Amino acid sequence: MAGRYVDALKFLEILLGEIPALTVPENFYQRALAGDAHEITASAKRFLKRKSFSSYCDVVLTPALYLAQTDFMEKSITREEELKVTNAVTSLLISLEENRKWWKGNSSVTLLEGVNAARHLRVKRERDFGQWQGPLNVPAGSIILTIGLGSVTNEFAAEILVRVLRAQNLDGRHLSLEDLEAPPPPESTPELVSVVCLVSMDAQKEHDLLQISVEKIRQRVPHAKVLTLCLKNPFEELKPIDQTIPGAHLTLRSYEETVQACIANLGTHGAAGAV
Repeated sequence: MAGRYVDALKFLEILLGEIPALTVPENFYQRALAGDAHEITASAKRFLKRKSFSSYCDVVLTPALYLAQTDFMEKSITREEELKVTNAVTSLLISLEENRKWWKGNSSVTLLEGVNAARHLRVKRERDFGQWQGPLNVPAGSIILTIGLGSVTNEFAAEILVRVLRAQNLDGRHLSLEDLEAPPPPESTPELVSVVCLVSMDAQKEHDLLQISVEKIRQRVPHAKVLTLCLKNPFEELKPIDQTIPGAHLTLRSYEETVQACIANLGTHGAAGAV
């Protein structure tokens, strides 16, 4: 059970070899619950010296979010404790936005229960870059839209994808499913968007909804490649139904794969600077 790591570090048991040392995502999870922003930042710096931010999201942040979700469902942690993990991830994302080279470690957010962290981050970007999260006079085929599959956790995962894309100087922008029903910006043209990526953290349960949403996206943005990012829960067995989503051009399992797929499917102008 994931909750075994919540109560204490259990130093003696680790030293005596009775239980294994914590993995990197377990360590992040525990530090987030303890409010230890300094160690979270130091660990992130060490990781990012060796690997990419997309890899950090796959190896550390996503498993930590699944740990919190699993423990909350099993009543091993409270809603407030689950929120602490979301706060920690949100603070790290903001820190990266403020300083591309190093994580400052001095950015923190405090989200109230029920507040959508993804919307919080999106509003901040709209404040910084305008209503459309960036200019519309950009080369054709340079914008990548990310859309979470309705739930708060899926929207948060989609917002993380935006940050991953922008860290690679790709013009990622975050929309909701409801935004697709609204008229497009008056100054825009459909050809601006080359890729739309639909994100789910529970593809097994949401398979049918994913397929329906993919069809809606293809009708609304028929010229764009539609990708589905079905994030892999490391604590559940992957079943065949998760492997592909009918109607999607590609079904992907990680942020790293998704970045590479977006680059491969961008318009001829490629990676337009997003920030």
